[in-house]
Amino acid sequence: MSSEDIEGQPKGVAKSSHGAAGAHDVPDKLADCFPTSHCSLAPEEALDEASIERARAFTGRGFGHLALKGVNNARDLGGMPAADGRVIASGRLLRSGLLHDATASDFARFREIPLVAVVDLRTETEVEHQGDPVAELKPASWEHLSVLSSSALGITADEELSTLLPKFEEYREEPMGPSQEFYPSMLLSKTSIAIWRRFFDILLDAEHGAILWHCTAGKDRTGIAAFLVETALGVPQDLIMEDYLASNLHTEPLFEEHLRTHGFEKLAPKTIEMIHVLYTVNATYLQVAVAAVLARHGSVDAYFEEALGLGAEKIARLRELYLEEA
Repeated sequence: MSSEDIEGQPKGVAKSSHGAAGAHDVPDKLADCFPTSHCSLAPEEALDEASIERARAFTGRGFGHLALKGVNNARDLGGMPAADGRVIASGRLLRSGLLHDATASDFARFREIPLVAVVDLRTETEVEHQGDPVAELKPASWEHLSVLSSSALGITADEELSTLLPKFEEYREEPMGPSQEFYPSMLLSKTSIAIWRRFFDILLDAEHGAILWHCTAGKDRTGIAAFLVETALGVPQDLIMEDYLASNLHTEPLFEEHLRTHGFEKLAPKTIEMIHVLYTVNATYLQVAVAAVLARHGSVDAYFEEALGLGAEKIARLRELYLEEA
C-alpha cells in the first residue's frame, strides 16, 4: 500500500472463505461491525411494514437498475427507504460503471433525467486509458476525484489482467486479501477523506437534477460512495449491504463471458478464483472498511463529523435535498 496507508487498521479481522461471494449469497449483517450503538444515521431497528414493502419494491426493480446500452451496473438509488419514513427521491442519485462506451440513447437518457453532474472516481491512469465522454455528457458538469492515488490490486483497472495475475500469487491462499487491505484506505487515507469531502460538497450544491458517480466496474469505489450516501440519508444497514452486493448481479455475467471469450476456463481453479475476485464484491470488504472506521473514530457518526465535516446541519440538508415522502 502507498505512503498514505491508514493507521489503526484493525488486526485479526475475520476473513471469509476463499470463495468470492455472488449476488445470490446471503450477506453477513453489516451490523456485525456497524452496530446501531456506533451509528445513529442508519439505524438497524426493525422496519415498519411500509418500509419493508418499499425495500422489496426497490430490490424488485433490480436495485434501481437503469437499462442503458453501453453503461454497465447503472442504478438509481431512488425508492430506497430512508430516514423518517421517507425514501430517496428518484432521478437524483445515480451510480454506474464505466461511461466510455455510452451510446447516443444513453446520453439522451441522461439529458432526460436530467444529469447535472458526473463524478469520476477512477485513477489518472484509468482516465487516460478510457476517458469519460465529457462533451457528450454536457450540460452536466464533470469532476475527476480519484479515491485511490495509485493502482490498487483487484480494485482499479490500471493494468491488464495478464500483469495482475502474477501479483496475486502472494494472495493465493486468500484471493480476497488485496481488496480487504485496500478497502479501509478508501475511507481513511488523506486522499480519500479529501475526496469524500469534495464529493459531499457537490451533493450539497445540487438542488435539482441527478448526480452520477462512477468508477470502472461501478462496484468498489462506487460502492463505497453509495455506502456513504445511503448511510447519511438513513437507509437501513441491511439494505445498504444488499445494495452493495447487488453489483454482482451485473459484474458476474461479465466474468462468465470473459471466461468463455478469453479461454480463462482452461486455467487452474485457483487462478479462476483470483480472476473472479476482480469481477465481484464481497460482504467482508465493506465490513473490514467499517471496522477500520470504528477503530479510528469510535463511531460512524464521529467519522462523518470529524473526517468528512458532515455535522447534523449538513446531514439534515442532504436529507432535505434527496429524500421525499413515500
